[in-house]
Amino acid sequence: MGNLLVSFTKILHARNRMSGRLFGTRFYASLVSDPNYFAHALKYVYRNPVKASLAQAVEDYPFSTLPSIFGDTFVAVPITRPLYGLDCYLPKSDQFEEFRRWLNKPHQSEEAHAIQKALRKKEFRLSKDRKTRERIILEPPFALSE
Repeated sequence: MGNLLVSFTKILHARNRMSGRLFGTRFYASLVSDPNYFAHALKYVYRNPVKASLAQAVEDYPFSTLPSIFGDTFVAVPITRPLYGLDCYLPKSDQFEEFRRWLNKPHQSEEAHAIQKALRKKEFRLSKDRKTRERIILEPPFALSE
């Protein structure tokens, strides 16, 4: 992804005699190895359009992959479940409504801030609460799938 953006930026700069960033801050990649953290990171990403007032609910954003996961729409690129047990908090077909409700409930501000910071690290690790200085604990979305 980075190479594509760099190439595109160089072409535009050359054609328009420009300099500087085109795409804002750089993208981040974070290794998420805990299933609970994975579910909350997914929720954080799916909630971004709602937070930016681009959609009323997570499933309403037209460019989201979420409707394809719920089986509501078809996407040309198949969406697969994550490996290594990271999907244990993701819903099975009989849990979609519960999962949808959970996704549409915002994180508390301290949780969202901690997730945002953790996603910028090479390995996803939650920081401490800014006020209490205690480690932030994210509750699992719902009971483990069996």
